[in-house]
Amino acid sequence: MGWLAPRFGVARLYVLGSVFVGISTVVFGLLDYISQPVPFLAWSLINSSLDPTMESYMHKTLGIEPAELSLFFLAAFVGYTLSSPFWIRLSDKIDNTFLLLAACLAPTALGVLLISPSPILGLHPSRLLLGVGMTLREVFQVGAYLPAVPLMLRISTNRGIESNLCSQAMVSSVYGTTFSIGTVVGPLGGGLVIDVWGYPFLATCLGGFTIVLCVAMTARGIVYHVTRRTTTSV
Repeated sequence: MGWLAPRFGVARLYVLGSVFVGISTVVFGLLDYISQPVPFLAWSLINSSLDPTMESYMHKTLGIEPAELSLFFLAAFVGYTLSSPFWIRLSDKIDNTFLLLAACLAPTALGVLLISPSPILGLHPSRLLLGVGMTLREVFQVGAYLPAVPLMLRISTNRGIESNLCSQAMVSSVYGTTFSIGTVVGPLGGGLVIDVWGYPFLATCLGGFTIVLCVAMTARGIVYHVTRRTTTSV
């Protein structure tokens, strides 16, 4: 690394490493043990597509400079941090984690749609909508993030994986890999979409996809509830 870094750059090495991590994980088949891995993979693209491409759009539409935009990110991350203990305690008390994810994904989708805002809302861009959208997204997406690893571990155990430290490490590596893939693919894909259709279109697509994930988690949660209730009654 000491020889490569000055020649290729640290950033390029990081991206290259993320690509290798993602490819190797998929190649060795770890995702085969995770029930419905696509939602987790797809969700990792949402933030990585929106955030890196936000500055240019906000500067053109609202005249927001990078320093001012960083204050919006700071305020949103404060909400993220302060809400984390609440979501941790709530996820420990709720057995049907699918419905918790669905409940968090719905306001997250609304936040994504408000940031630009989406043309389907019929609203004009403003600093208020930007702040509300970013805060909604950050506060509620952490509610979806935190229970995801325990949920993936529980599903994997139900599919035949032993519940031990190695299984936890494997599931955590899959979870980390999804974000590595999102970090690499998200900005590239988001930039291509923005070049052709614009930032509001990208936000609309990602908000819509988050709604689809919300519906999928709701359906899965209902199935889980009915199955568990039937098993308990028997």
